[in-house]
Amino acid sequence: MKKSAIFGLFLFSLVFMSFVVSAEITCTDSDDGLDYFIQGEVNGLEIPDVWDTWNDYCGTFGEELNKLVEYTCEPDNYGKKNLYDCPNGCSDGACLVEEKILCTFIYPEDVQVGDLENEQECYLAGKFGPEDEGTKFCKGIESCEILFKGFKGENITWKSTCGEYQYTIMDGEDETIEFECEFGEVEDITSIARQGFRHARWECYDGTGGGGATTVNEETGEESCKSSEFWQEEAIVFCENRCSEETGKCGVNSFSVGGECFDDEIENGEGNFSSGQGSSSGGGLEEIPLICKNSCAFEDSCLPIGVRTEGKYCNINGELLPQSGSEEQCNNSFECESNVCVSGQCIETGLIQKILDFFRRLFGGSANSQNSQSNN
Repeated sequence: MKKSAIFGLFLFSLVFMSFVVSAEITCTDSDDGLDYFIQGEVNGLEIPDVWDTWNDYCGTFGEELNKLVEYTCEPDNYGKKNLYDCPNGCSDGACLVEEKILCTFIYPEDVQVGDLENEQECYLAGKFGPEDEGTKFCKGIESCEILFKGFKGENITWKSTCGEYQYTIMDGEDETIEFECEFGEVEDITSIARQGFRHARWECYDGTGGGGATTVNEETGEESCKSSEFWQEEAIVFCENRCSEETGKCGVNSFSVGGECFDDEIENGEGNFSSGQGSSSGGGLEEIPLICKNSCAFEDSCLPIGVRTEGKYCNINGELLPQSGSEEQCNNSFECESNVCVSGQCIETGLIQKILDFFRRLFGGSANSQNSQSNN
């Protein structure tokens, strides 16, 4: 009985060892073969009885230059190197997919889109520079396009100067995303509760104006985002004891916010809120006569960005600034007194008239010359 038990244990040990050995000599591939869009790892035989591990990578020289080096398992458990030309480029050991993102900007029904001069921006959430226009951000009044490359299955977050977030998943299919561009007078302060903005302007009852803007994070390159409640308290503190001589009213007379931005802490009511009258419920300026969003407060109305009045224009930061004279720098025509911005400079009205007169005389002179010749 004892001998049979020992023999049985011996047989079990042989079976167990054979199972362990067979498991060890099986080649494994984390991306299950030729999957060019996922970086895989292969563990297999390099030479008899010698195992090694290889990760897919993007080649940098020789026959591998600009190609994906994709490892797979052979039936005999050896690792195999394969070269593949990625149509849209290679990065971090995987082929990139490319798709066109069409950003569309939707305006309120009462807005005449043809009269708008200020372009909106659609951009990738993250750091980018001017050289990335068309690949990570775009500009347009009604729409613009981005030809974006990323990893298959990657979740992409998009932002715009209209505010809002939109999301896409990289699958190689073109996508259209929409942003609601709201501006003008806000019904009440609760309409912008728990919303983030990059800048704010306000005016006190004594006519004194103030405002502020967020800063840029040097590490990420992104502007910080402040809640409307934060800006409310800034305005309240600034306008304290500033009163109208005529009515005796004190405090904030008009308030505007712009550059809508998004922050998870703000949306969840966890951060960036002021500790005083401006609370997460939207309080602080409930009795204010005029509240504007993405526009400029002027008298009893909210002027859209780009609108001119009394020698001033509403800029993108919600400020009413004096229009610029001849040869001063500009980005948009509405910034100039002449309403003409060419190559970053305002052009004087007299120069424009001289150019028009020149062409009028040129073509008019040609006509007169022809008439004179026909009479002779």
